[in-house]
Amino acid sequence: MSTGAPIQRVNPMPRSLNSLASCLVRPLQLPCHMRILGILAAVFVAGCMGDVPTGGNAAPDAAPIAIDAPPPPPPIDAPDPAALIKEWSGCMTLANFKTAKMAVTWGSLSTTNGQQCANCHSTGGQGFIASLNETVYFQMVTQQSAYMLKYFTVDSGKVIVNTQSLKNAAITLTDHPRFDPTNNPGMPALQKFYDLTVAVKAAGPCPAPVLVN
Repeated sequence: MSTGAPIQRVNPMPRSLNSLASCLVRPLQLPCHMRILGILAAVFVAGCMGDVPTGGNAAPDAAPIAIDAPPPPPPIDAPDPAALIKEWSGCMTLANFKTAKMAVTWGSLSTTNGQQCANCHSTGGQGFIASLNETVYFQMVTQQSAYMLKYFTVDSGKVIVNTQSLKNAAITLTDHPRFDPTNNPGMPALQKFYDLTVAVKAAGPCPAPVLVN
């Protein structure tokens, strides 16, 4: 019969931990230490995995990352019409003006009542120039934008033949004699002069602009 304090029973060390402890106190033995590494690896993997969701409806840990579309390219600034007209004035040449026969076709162009364009416009009267004098005619078209724009204009970033201006004079202006704005000797000459000038511009650079105002 014992008179001392009751003896508390100590639960024996789990077998796996007991093996681990015995490995730690033994000299270096490869199989023993491999067991240690295996136990530590299992603990590490379990800690990283955490709770694994069950069931087919489990939500993912994080929503998919949305990738923004690349921004659109910056808009290309349209060329300044005034700058294009100024450049065009240097691209036109007197030689091409003569080759296209601008003076003889437009200067002698007649309206339905028999009047020639040069009768009223040989010096730029009424805001239009059409002269039999090639040098004067060419200078006024290339140096004065008001006269140049009767024959050429800018559309979609490039110089084009101004057919609308000629149609206005032919069929819209009430105080101007009528003429065919399309089927007349002047239009093929104007188109030829335009094409020759485009070729000069394409070969570039054009000579210095001669536009005055």
